[in-house]
Parts: sequence; structure tokens; C-alpha cells
Amino acid sequence: MKGKNGLTISIQKIIICILVILSVIASVTKILTGFDIDEAYALAIPYRVLQGDRLFADMWEVHQTSFLMPFLFMKLFYMLTSSMTGVVLYMRVVTTIVHLAVSLLVWSLLKKILPRHSMAAMLLALIYYNFLPKWMVSMDFSMQQLWFFTLFVFCLWKAHILDSSRGGEWQKRWLFGAGLILALDVLAYPGMVVVYPAAVILLIWKKGKGKWLDVCCLTGGCLIAALIFLGCIFSYMTPGELLEAIPKVFMDGSHQYDLGTKLGLYVSQWAEVLIQSAILLVPSLAAAFIIRWIYRRMCAEETCGTLSFGMLLCIVFEGMVSALIAFAGIFVTWGPFRLQVRYIIQFIMAFCFWKSLYGKQKGAAEDVSEDGSGKKRCVKQLWIWLLWLSLAAFLGILLASNVGPVTSSSYLVIGNLVFVALSILASEKTGAAMKGLAYGGAVLFLLSLIMCKGYYMRNTEYVPGDISKPLAKVEEGPLAGIYVPTEDQVRYTDDYETIQSHTTDKDQVLFMGTEGLCNLYANGRIVIPTTISTPAFNEQWVDYFTLYPEKQPTVIFLAKNTVDDRSKFFVKNEFGIWIAERYDVECMEETDSLCILRLKEQGK
Repeated sequence: MKGKNGLTISIQKIIICILVILSVIASVTKILTGFDIDEAYALAIPYRVLQGDRLFADMWEVHQTSFLMPFLFMKLFYMLTSSMTGVVLYMRVVTTIVHLAVSLLVWSLLKKILPRHSMAAMLLALIYYNFLPKWMVSMDFSMQQLWFFTLFVFCLWKAHILDSSRGGEWQKRWLFGAGLILALDVLAYPGMVVVYPAAVILLIWKKGKGKWLDVCCLTGGCLIAALIFLGCIFSYMTPGELLEAIPKVFMDGSHQYDLGTKLGLYVSQWAEVLIQSAILLVPSLAAAFIIRWIYRRMCAEETCGTLSFGMLLCIVFEGMVSALIAFAGIFVTWGPFRLQVRYIIQFIMAFCFWKSLYGKQKGAAEDVSEDGSGKKRCVKQLWIWLLWLSLAAFLGILLASNVGPVTSSSYLVIGNLVFVALSILASEKTGAAMKGLAYGGAVLFLLSLIMCKGYYMRNTEYVPGDISKPLAKVEEGPLAGIYVPTEDQVRYTDDYETIQSHTTDKDQVLFMGTEGLCNLYANGRIVIPTTISTPAFNEQWVDYFTLYPEKQPTVIFLAKNTVDDRSKFFVKNEFGIWIAERYDVECMEETDSLCILRLKEQGK
């Protein structure tokens, strides 16, 4: 018996089983291997809240509002173990479970909107599961942004398919829930505030009565969540103090850009996008022409019009680039962040697919109909809603991020999901050969994501690497149970033992470096303005300890790789001068990677 994609049902099941097994292997590998400073930062923020630090008052972290989810799970871990040993492994397992749960929710939705495409629904769900925004399994702001954005879209969809005759009261509840979830998304990634006006526009454009009430329900959910959050903040600081604290949050250096500088960066970054896009599209275009020529020669009776050639180009592009990512890393040193411009290109292609499929009212959505014209209309609108909201979310990420569009393009998970879905649906209008190519492209795309997740290893500063290099297991501290490159294992272990042996429960500890996980090593309380992985050690740090003199550290650990010329640092850097005035710089202890400074009256 054949399925809709031309393959027998048994072959479909075999392919899906293989892809599921590979996904499981990739997940286990990602949980057990590698570590990066961004993941350390994501753990340091909830740890600060766990030790009693308050948002905006004690913490000047840029991403501090994303603390809630990881804090709850970290608090549970600490209640059960009374330590941070193995917390990295624990948080990765929890993150994987949550991501799996959201992926299953996506699958349940896809089965309903693609009832006659079971293989496609499973492929899309696996793509979602293996597509990580920052290619690390961490409950950081990027994963939370994806989860909450997905749940927000799901709530909007549930509200949309419930009209007044089929549960109007539940429709309003789903919209209110969407507002609550959108507020959580904004807390996870403040740039997501752009999604709110985009969602309002969709609701206003919706035909029929009650659209303004829909907007009010959505807004009400957002406001309730915002009031609860602000109520918690104002329980320990005044609105004026909050307004004074917010500018200090953005003094970290990596987010300190004036408008002119930021615009200049955007221009150069988008020029890079155009160049990379041209490099990838030219060979795809040539391959598409060759395949079309061969296809015409072999199947002259089949039509190959503009629509099908455009589809062919999109599918060839997807397959060629995905194959390159999936297999090139076996022979050359690569990494998960290579050729990410493909996500932007595929996102744009998704709009073209939607226009081709649904631009004309006649016959629209026939291939995804489930129960009549109402369902057709809903499914047709779902795809454009997803693209429109994904565009808004991507713009919000670009506005709030300190990295460019290529690096940020891996946030386009939902947009690329729509691209794959529409490519499969569109291919069914052009014959078995195109369907086979479309499914082949989807499988290759999934394989490339599995490689990025399970084989390529994310390293600091996006340095290429993979799990084939020698790895060693960390045996103690927060990283216990994780396999990292051998040289990193030695450094992590040495730093952990050094900080543990030089601190007591009564110490106030300051770690100065890019490796934020060191903040979890100390016996005492950490005192620091921000644990961001790109510290500037500027006036922000002086202001913090001037405003909170009671937080002055009793011991400072300075990472050597962060400050190369220490003699110059203690003379010319503003915070370095502050340290030199109070700490025994001349008699500091040193290890291979750390300098240890104590107050002059406590110096040896």
C-alpha cells in the first residue's frame, strides 16, 4: 500500500523510525557533551536569584527577566541535593523533557491540520524537536522564547477555530491565555514585545464581529502578567528606583551601542546576508535548471511551468545546503553555526510558497481540507499567521540582540517549519517526481539539524568543533558527568578546586571572567553586577560596589584569559584602579588560569 508521498507505508515507517532513533542519539549526545559560556550565563542568572539576589536591584543582568523557569527547576534540584554538583546535567535533562513535550504538542497540532500527511506531520515535529535556536540544550532565554512563542501561536490557533457558534466563551479564554503566554515570552526575550502589535493586527483584520473584544482579551492576559511581575518588583523597590536601575543594566559593553553605530552594524550585517545568499543560491539555481532540463527530456508530457520551477529551486536549495551541512562535517572541521543564512532564505521562500498555494481563492487549501470550507479557511490562514508572527518575532530578536541576522537566523524555527510544510503541500500539485524531491529535501533538512545538534559541538566564540575530538569527563562540581574537550576538562577542574579551596561560607566572592559557571563554584555568596559572558569591567562595576558598599567582595578571582595585560589593567581600567586601591595586587596568588586577590587588610 502506498502513502501520499509515493512510498509504501512500511518504508515510511522505517524512515521515520530511523530518524527517531537518530534524534534520540543526538539528544543523548547533546546532553552529555560540550559546554559553552552562554550556557554558563544561563545557569548563573537563576543561581543568583536562588542565593537571594533581587531583579534590577542586586542584578544588572541584561537577560535577568528570563530567570523564572530555570530558577524553579534549579531550586528543586538544590532542595533535593543541597549543592550544585551535577546541576548542568540535571538542567539539560529537564530542558530536553520540556522540549520533547512542546514538540509532541506541535505534532498533535500538525496531525490535525495535515490529516492526510502523517509522514509529513512526523517529519515536521522531528524538525521542531531537533532545531535548537542556539544549538545548546539549556533553559536559557532562546529556548524559552521558542517554547512560549510556540504556545502563544497554539493558543491563537485554538481561539481562531472556535467561533461564537462553537464555544465563544472558550475562544476568549484561549485569547486571554495567549496574552499571558506572550507576556512570559517577553520576559524571556524582551524583543518579543514586537509580537504583540503583530498579533493585534491579525485580530483586527479578522472578519466578523467581536474582533475588538478579542484584542481586549489578548491585551488583558498581557496586562495581568505584567502587573503581577511589576507587583513583585515594586515589593522591594520604587518605580523611580527601577527607572534608575534599567540604564545600568545596559552598561555591560556588549549592548552599549548608539543609534548610528547600530545602524552601521545592521547595514554591514545585511550586506553579509546578501553575499552569503548569492553564494548559496547560484549553484542551487544551476542545479535546478539542469534537473528541469533532464525532467523535460524524460517526461515531456508533464508540465514544468514557472510555479514548478520556483518550487524546484526551493527544494533543490534545501536539499543541497542540508546535504552539505549533514555530511561535510565528517570530512572537514565544521560547527553548528555554519551556513545559517539558509534559514533566512528558506523563510523568504515560505512566503513565496504560500502565495503560490493560496494566492488565488479558487482551489485554495484543497490539499489540507479536513471538514469543509471553514477548515480550509483556517488552515490557509494558519500558515500566513505563522509566517507573519515569525517575522515579527525575528525583528524583535534583531532589535534586542547584539549579534547579527545570520547568527540570529536559527530563531526562525517556526518559519522554516512552515517552509518545509508548504514545500510538501505544493509538490503534490506537480507530480510524483516533485513530491519525492520535496520529501527528500525535508529528510535532508532534518538530518542536517540532527548533525548540528548531536555531532557538531558548540564552542565559545563559535569556534568549529565536533564530538570526534578527544573528550574527558568532568568528575566534580556543577559540570560533573559532562564530557568536554580534554584541555577544557583540566581547566574546569582546576578552577573549581581553586575557588573551592580559597573560599569559605562567610566569603563574598567576585569572579571576573567570561566563564560564568565559576560563579557556582564558591562556598560563599557571589557579589557581582552581571555574570554576562562578555564582561567589560567598566564604570558599571564601579557604580555597583559604590551603590552597594556592603557587597564589597572579600576575595576576587580574576581569569587570566579575560585580562591579558594585568599591570596595565590595574593602572588604566576604571574598575582595575578601584581594585588596586582596595586589594593586595602585589601579593596576589596565581594558578594557571586564575589570579586570587584579597582585601589589603586581609592580604598575606
